[in-house]
Order: sequence, then C-alpha cells, then structure tokens
Amino acid sequence: MPASTTPNLVTILKGQAKMQQELADLKKRSAGEMEALRQENSRLRRKIEADSTQKRRGKESPEALRSLTKRGIEANPEKCNAIIEMRSPTNVKEVQCLIGRLTVISRFLPKLAE
Repeated sequence: MPASTTPNLVTILKGQAKMQQELADLKKRSAGEMEALRQENSRLRRKIEADSTQKRRGKESPEALRSLTKRGIEANPEKCNAIIEMRSPTNVKEVQCLIGRLTVISRFLPKLAE
C-alpha cells in the first residue's frame, strides 16, 4: 500500500481521542436532559394529582346516589328526595341542563326511563 493512502497512527489516535471527548460530552448532556425530563415528569404528576383532588372535592360523583348495605346496593334517600322535589324546568336552558344531568345519572341507573 502506498504511504499516502494509509492513515498515520498519530492521526488515528487524535481522531479516537476526539471521538472519546465527544462521547463524554454527549453523556453529560444526555444526563442533564434526563434529569430535566425527570423533574418535568414529577411536576406534571403533582399537577395532575392536585387537579384530580380538586375536582373530587368540588363535585359529588353519581355514585353518591347509592350506597352499599348488607342487603345490597340501595338508593340514598336524601338524594332521591332532592331529585323528586326539584322544581320543573321553565325554559329551554333549564330543560337542557336537566337532560344533561339525567344523561350522566343514567349510566348508573339502568331503569331510569321506566
């Protein structure tokens, strides 16, 4: 082989040292990015947990309409009376709100339409 086409040993070692340095820099950078991702993930988890806790505090679930007893699942009498004593809707908006509420409740009361 001609001497001009074969790389010099010094050139190979310099290239190897440069590659090792680039690899070390890449490891440092990726470690920093991974830590940033962990912190962001932790922040988002705390936010989601706080949001779900806040939603649970503000609203009662439709499951509050019923309770589990020794005889099985029974309706909550206070909630049933509140529904029975509700005034009738007087305009279109109130009818739409009532239909929306009934739609949510219907998932938990299979014989609601009867």
